[in-house]
Amino acid sequence: MSDIGTPDPRFTTPADPDLARSIGDALASIPLIPVDGHDDPVPVTITPDGVVYLTGDVIVYGDDASARLGELERDASLADSVGDWHRHVGVRDVLPLVDTLREEGHTAQPNHAFSASGCDHACDCGPHPALAAQIAEDGVLGLLTGQPMRSQPMRSQPMRSQPMRSQPFRSQSSPPMSTARPATDAEIPQRTMGAGRRPRPLVVVLDTGVADPLPPMLQPEALPGPDGADVFGWIDLPDRDDPRDGYLDPVAGHGTFIAGIVQRLAPGCPQLHLPMTTRFGLVPEWHVLQWLAWIPVLTEAAERDVIVSMSFGGPTTDGSNLLEQAVGTASAAVGDQGRTSTVLVAAAGNDGTCRPYYPAAWPTVLGVGALGAAGAPDWTNYGTWVDVCAAGVDITSTFFTWNGELPRINTVDEDDFPGWAVWSGTSFATPMVVAALARTIVLEGVDAITAAGRVARAPHLARLPGLGTIVNV
Repeated sequence: MSDIGTPDPRFTTPADPDLARSIGDALASIPLIPVDGHDDPVPVTITPDGVVYLTGDVIVYGDDASARLGELERDASLADSVGDWHRHVGVRDVLPLVDTLREEGHTAQPNHAFSASGCDHACDCGPHPALAAQIAEDGVLGLLTGQPMRSQPMRSQPMRSQPMRSQPFRSQSSPPMSTARPATDAEIPQRTMGAGRRPRPLVVVLDTGVADPLPPMLQPEALPGPDGADVFGWIDLPDRDDPRDGYLDPVAGHGTFIAGIVQRLAPGCPQLHLPMTTRFGLVPEWHVLQWLAWIPVLTEAAERDVIVSMSFGGPTTDGSNLLEQAVGTASAAVGDQGRTSTVLVAAAGNDGTCRPYYPAAWPTVLGVGALGAAGAPDWTNYGTWVDVCAAGVDITSTFFTWNGELPRINTVDEDDFPGWAVWSGTSFATPMVVAALARTIVLEGVDAITAAGRVARAPHLARLPGLGTIVNV
């Protein structure tokens, strides 16, 4: 990985000189978001039904709405603009002001904070797929008797298997620990694709960035020919605290883990990793807009199909005009005079709820649930808005080589990572689907939109109620 002439030296360029040349201008124009520049912990507000938004932030559409907000809230200030969208900060009461602007006919909303937040309200779309499967197998009587030896109460590993459910924004004063665990090697067999029938798509991972140096498996020379890795972008760190405290940040390594899954299953696909999260794993909606607004520029320059991977999300107050427009614009991006296209893939979340979780729930995004060896885990989100599901329980993939300050207990050191980790969540089912799309593009010679139809919507594919099409890679 070599340095790029961008404002931040922690950004690196592709190993492939042809790709670097084709997307050079696009990379020079990226909205490098200062993820380390947040006042971290970030002040957030949580509504009674579990929606999280940045305290004091209101987003409006159009100059008239922006001017009206200034009249109603004179202490607020305009912080940023993307196209016709404007973000104001310093608002005293966000939701009442949003309601007032909407009543006057303006488009306004909070700046939602994404991750994998909890949901306390009751769902009304039927039982969880894991419960439905148990009833189908054991009957209602079996469910009521509990079968204590069969239910394996420790198997769910709630603190380990739900990496983003810890709700980092709820506990920022006492940071949650990372739920990644050290592993010794990858259990996913290395796949190959060879030359293929179409150029490998560019996989854009909106996440934490990647480790530097890269794990050996992600080095270009690890596999020969076109299957060799090409992973570049924002450099992630295991400990971004200032001063460093020696403990692994809650979502550190998230992007590196995703990179390994994609390279294992769809080797040789170039991966551009872009920063989205604070060190506690919070993703402001405004940042999602900034990156997705840039995707059409990248797709036009890349001379290949683009797949956008988003392993984050959350509920919103009533949908989100901003996010709906952003994902619609990005998913419609084409390049090479219409011969290449873009597909967005997003995690459905780990809260065991059917409440729509954005951006996964938008129809222009493939929403991804998780599966384990025994079927659906009880923490995967579900519903008619979930399009596909893939393996997401106890996945092994690439990670930092790093040993933190946690003490060794007997023979176990929970933060001594040898470059591998095991993790669970819809975050990691998402790159499984990304890899399936990439393989379809390369091996079947079709564009990204056509590949999405074949992977997710072909009528002969097996489906699960509430979890959509089963994707095997």
